[in-house]
Amino acid sequence: MKSEKWAVTLTLEPQERLEIRLARIVEYLAHHYPRVLTLWEFSDLDATGLLGDRWTAELNEKEYFYVHAEEFLALLKEGQIIELEARLMARSKEAVQIIVRDGFSVDILGSDIIIPNEILGNFTSVDPELFLWGNEALLETVT
Repeated sequence: MKSEKWAVTLTLEPQERLEIRLARIVEYLAHHYPRVLTLWEFSDLDATGLLGDRWTAELNEKEYFYVHAEEFLALLKEGQIIELEARLMARSKEAVQIIVRDGFSVDILGSDIIIPNEILGNFTSVDPELFLWGNEALLETVT
């Protein structure tokens, strides 16, 4: 069975905090897929707060690290996210990826897992192939 890939760019209101929107998505995934999805892989982070400062420094030293949904939620509740790349793995495959750039642009990518529109909030659908989502062979030729 071919996996269904999708990608959206969240549309944030001027006064809306992206951390609240992301917390709603992380909570939904943790509640609805607890046995399949366990760890988030962080590969990029620039954030404020106690966890944000510590994890940003840790990622400056490491290529990636893993956190549970509860830890991810703690990060979202305590500080501000400026840059983020986090992947939720399911059975050795990327199921969901969150990309934050410049503290405002938020892209959510998915494969097989569907997040309801009421959880995502306002968004614009985009072509998932723009992100080289799940295409490591193509990514290696680009880099």
